[in-house]
Amino acid sequence: MINQGMTGQDVNRKLFPSSPTQSVNTNLRNEITAIDYKLKRIARTEAARLEDEVAESRIYGGPNHMTLEEAKKAYAEGREVS
Repeated sequence: MINQGMTGQDVNRKLFPSSPTQSVNTNLRNEITAIDYKLKRIARTEAARLEDEVAESRIYGGPNHMTLEEAKKAYAEGREVS
């Protein structure tokens, strides 16, 4: 609030609480914080995607490289089934 008897500097401080340099620094700090949050969100999303892929391969055993008949034949011959 502006009161009678305030100096020009006091009025300026009331109307514009921070200097232009401080405003720029504050805006930059806010932008950097926002970018930091976005990057963390992307990292969490990527980590969740990778976790889903790993969990899916654990549940389903990953891609099959041979048919059931080939696997039966390999097992009977003592070879590795994949």
